[in-house]
Amino acid sequence: MRHAFRSTPAETLIETIIAITVIIMGTAAALSMLRTSLDGNELVGQKVVAINLAVEGLDALKNIRDTNYLRFPADADTCWYTFGGTTAACGDGTPLQNNRTYFYYRDFSGSTALDWGLTRVTNTNTQGYLTLYGLDLDGDGNSDMDLYAQANVTESGFSTQETQAFKRTVLIEYNDTNVDGSNDNDDASYDATVTVSWTQRGVTHTISLTRTIANVY
Repeated sequence: MRHAFRSTPAETLIETIIAITVIIMGTAAALSMLRTSLDGNELVGQKVVAINLAVEGLDALKNIRDTNYLRFPADADTCWYTFGGTTAACGDGTPLQNNRTYFYYRDFSGSTALDWGLTRVTNTNTQGYLTLYGLDLDGDGNSDMDLYAQANVTESGFSTQETQAFKRTVLIEYNDTNVDGSNDNDDASYDATVTVSWTQRGVTHTISLTRTIANVY
């Protein structure tokens, strides 16, 4: 004797609700994983840019030193740690001070175009943001290359792509070998720690790199 079993409407409704719940939970989990993955990829991309900016900051200090060797060969031991000097004896330049933090800047026009400079960080001077600029090299109105630079670049070939994406500072710490506590700049070296910071979704991230810059002329 055979018995036929039929699902009641109530059982069908419960099974449908359970199936929909399982699908919703699975979709939500997948979307959460996708968002986490996208956020992680964005953070990794920003870290790569920040590391490159930190490396550029360290290379800029080497560039300042090497440029001084070329400009002031007769007084290289005095001028190697100085920025902004234009005279034969770099007398109008500014020596890097011990335990001071600086912002970078770069002139994109004038007689010292592309020279690196530094501005001391103070309580009233708290800028130092980097802006992403597009550079139109052929004058067709389109960006041919992008680069980060100090904000407020006014050169006509540059157009703003993204403002205040990163902030970069450098801390100077001399390696003092004198028993009297003074810096022997003729033989000195200093440790430069470049820190790049940025904010992603309300969270501030930082990257720091340190290199010793020495008078090796």
